[in-house]
Amino acid sequence: MDDVLSKSNAAFINASALAKATDPEEQKKYVPVRSEFIAKKIEQIVGQKKPDLALLRRVMYLAYLIKFVNIGRKTMQSRETCVRTMCCSPEIANVIFDRFADCIAGTANPDGSPVYTKTPANDSKLMCHIFVLMLSLNNWILIPADVASDLGMEIRATTRYLQSVGCKLEPISGSDVATKGRKMAAANKKAVLKAPIKFPKVNMRGNS
Repeated sequence: MDDVLSKSNAAFINASALAKATDPEEQKKYVPVRSEFIAKKIEQIVGQKKPDLALLRRVMYLAYLIKFVNIGRKTMQSRETCVRTMCCSPEIANVIFDRFADCIAGTANPDGSPVYTKTPANDSKLMCHIFVLMLSLNNWILIPADVASDLGMEIRATTRYLQSVGCKLEPISGSDVATKGRKMAAANKKAVLKAPIKFPKVNMRGNS
């Protein structure tokens, strides 16, 4: 997981403050997105007698990446503006920006600063990191339909991203049927990551 969130970068994420925030409304101050997946993970971790801060930092980083996905093109043009809207430490915001944004050569903002953008390749890399983080927080198993609903994506695109990082689709188990209902379970499969994580250089244009 060091390729996704290194220990040196994780040190800039203040998980202690979130761990002490037991009220859901207070927790929202530290999480810049609405996500049932993230909310459940925070509830599970914070509810422990001794919260796993390393795990909580990973959940918070996932929230920051999802926030970055939702940043519009106009905001993206200015690095300074984009970093301010990330709702995290400047160090983490800059890590995300450097990893998932590109400078447009020969262009400049009115203040003379470079213009930035997210290319299709950036978007693909970003989504792969998001799905790997979600898998790592969920015992390396995800149900594409649930993830698609949580992230506001099409199931087909979600499934392709999961497959691109090495997941295999498997039938939903009996326990899943009990949880989701037989009709829902029959219409879905689960994505399971058994092989080593991979970040493919694939063109996901038009699938997000």
